[in-house]
Amino acid sequence: MRLVQILLVALGLSLAGYYLFSPPAEEREDGRVVIEFVYPGTPSEAAIYRKQLARFEETHPGIKVKEIHPTTDINILQKIQIMLGGDVPPDVCWLDVGTVYQFAKYGGLSPLDDFIRADCYDLSDFQPQKFLLAATYDGKLYGLPNGLNCLLTFFNEDAFRRAGLPTPEELAARGQWTWEKFLEVGLKLSDRKKKVFSHDVGFTHPWMLCPVLESYGERLVDLEKKKCYTDSPTCVRLLQMFKDFIYRYNIRPMPDQMEAIRGDTFMSGQVAMTFLGRWLVPKYAAGAKFKWGVAPLPAGPLGSRTPLVGDFYCIPRKARHPREAWELVKFLCGPEGQRISAAGGLLIPSRRSVALSDVYLKCPLMAEKYNRVFVDELYNHGVLLPIDEHWNQWASDLYDPGLASAFADRESIEDAVKRLKPRVEEVLREGD
Repeated sequence: MRLVQILLVALGLSLAGYYLFSPPAEEREDGRVVIEFVYPGTPSEAAIYRKQLARFEETHPGIKVKEIHPTTDINILQKIQIMLGGDVPPDVCWLDVGTVYQFAKYGGLSPLDDFIRADCYDLSDFQPQKFLLAATYDGKLYGLPNGLNCLLTFFNEDAFRRAGLPTPEELAARGQWTWEKFLEVGLKLSDRKKKVFSHDVGFTHPWMLCPVLESYGERLVDLEKKKCYTDSPTCVRLLQMFKDFIYRYNIRPMPDQMEAIRGDTFMSGQVAMTFLGRWLVPKYAAGAKFKWGVAPLPAGPLGSRTPLVGDFYCIPRKARHPREAWELVKFLCGPEGQRISAAGGLLIPSRRSVALSDVYLKCPLMAEKYNRVFVDELYNHGVLLPIDEHWNQWASDLYDPGLASAFADRESIEDAVKRLKPRVEEVLREGD
């Protein structure tokens, strides 16, 4: 469902009295201006936010922050959409990289440019600078980056040593960590009788497929031309290779084999590799019973590429206290707020000065060399995804499930992409 439709539904629900949120907070408490802040996350993530907010209130004694932390089955984006549609917006909201553009285009957010000019606010420490484009619409900036993320190869070092194989880290250092090598080591790591496989990676979502294609000098879509290249020979060949990992080589579990595997396949030791982001580091640091590390994604002819993703803090257009909201956004995305976040180990700081500091690089959840891999890959090989107002619709609602039948072996890759191409291009043209 398109965002504008969701907003209309949300407005209707609000007018009908289907009220999912507490009434707006009193504007003042103990003489302080009260602002509302909506953020997502697990209890461990919430603990990091609360440390940041406690420090913010210490340094900004005239402002109190009321947290809105979703704990129901209505997710964070749905809550924000309903709040905006119901005309009860928070003062500051979290949005992921795929949604800022949408909210900005449909009038839900305030541009930050006037605040930035008035405060002579320096954006140069945010790296990579191109990530700011994900929060830019019609030449205006609608969010400041909070944290960054990417996909890397998480590998079970013990499994590689038992098989007498060099690790992805070692292969990458030699310039040998390619898709061909990924298959070669995968065949040696997998034992279907023991239900042990090389990896559990799905390759059908564009946030995985786009950077892989770029490593081959191609792209999945062209937003300006409204074209989809899912039927290009390179894309078809790569998709077929990923499918062959399952059915021809069985180095990834088949659907029925995957159903028999319970829990986290990497942490249980049932797969030797997975492609994940920084958000899993605290979990694996606490629970894995084997040595593990990270390396770049396998390389194509142009080297390795990884999706450049993350999140932003934004100010809704009808925020009651925009100046105080700006102060919170500045703090959360500023050096002190970023250092608190970096110490938690869940995200890669969006500020270069923090990402290259000991607070992040010496985070004890991982060895410094692995903390550095995340930063190096983002800065040197991060690919900004082709995000516009249609991203969630074509990427998550159409493209990924559209390939499901091919990867369930119910149709060929060629037939699937032939069916998908016109549907994706139709979505890309919507609103023109």
